[in-house]
Amino acid sequence: MTRPDDWHPEIAGWSGDIHPFYAHMAKELGPRANVVEVGVYHGRSILFLAEKLLEEGKPDVRLFAVDPHDWADGWSDAGAFYHHLVMMPDRIVRMVRPLRFTRDVARAFADRSLDLVFIDGEHDEASVETDIDAWACKVRSGGILAGHDYGNPESPGVRQAVNGFADAGALHIESTVWWMRR
Repeated sequence: MTRPDDWHPEIAGWSGDIHPFYAHMAKELGPRANVVEVGVYHGRSILFLAEKLLEEGKPDVRLFAVDPHDWADGWSDAGAFYHHLVMMPDRIVRMVRPLRFTRDVARAFADRSLDLVFIDGEHDEASVETDIDAWACKVRSGGILAGHDYGNPESPGVRQAVNGFADAGALHIESTVWWMRR
């Protein structure tokens, strides 16, 4: 079996600890699930999820890649994300829908319409709180609200924001991934 850090090492990112969670989610998600990842950087984790979903026979899952996709710096993170996206097989490219991050992007989705929301945007407490507030109501009953960098000493705001939102019994931690069923 391939170790999580061995998956497409040419794609920059800190997602080795996300991959086991996403591999499990690929098995759990329904065949027409709707998934949002907030903060995609170069796309390593969302492209991994797309590949795992295809391996599970779920090509109709829709993956929304929410990020600033800022082209201001020329070959920016957005340029790298699109480069990595188009280098993937067409079946993966068709699954992933990039969306430009704004504080209002969550409004494009109906309440309780998403099966999984994964938050990995800005890591300060206020930004994580804002993301949780914007996206939690979008997760359907039984769906998963999750995120990255819980317990990361470089991102203490993540733990603070998540702890302020979650019921203690509902919060699950796997490595630095936090998640709760809604």
